[in-house]
Amino acid sequence: MSLPLPEARIVRDAATRSLMAEDVAGAGEAAPEAVLRPETPEEVAAICAAARAEGRAVIPRGGGMSYTGGYRSPDGRAWLLDLRGLDRIEAIDAEARTAVVQAGVTWAALHEAAAAKGLRAPF
Repeated sequence: MSLPLPEARIVRDAATRSLMAEDVAGAGEAAPEAVLRPETPEEVAAICAAARAEGRAVIPRGGGMSYTGGYRSPDGRAWLLDLRGLDRIEAIDAEARTAVVQAGVTWAALHEAAAAKGLRAPF
């Protein structure tokens, strides 16, 4: 398995792989082969290209509050992307009342950044 990330951001231990396959709906049928922790959109693209070449599914995971069983892999031939490292707030437009954020931004971080501009997230 050839992965385009530094080894320190590839998790292969069984306990972590199983934990990351769980959400509020319960545990996955099979743990993914690896949990990958990209930190840039370019790394996500490289992982997706490598997964396609190796016949692996890619399962994205943000904060882990899914209720849908979306982190489950029916056969374990998957790489789970832990997207918490993509935690940048790209822009907050006070006039348009919009924010552009990466997949790993928390509601707490967005709340704090919006409050600095006199705004708040509706959730």
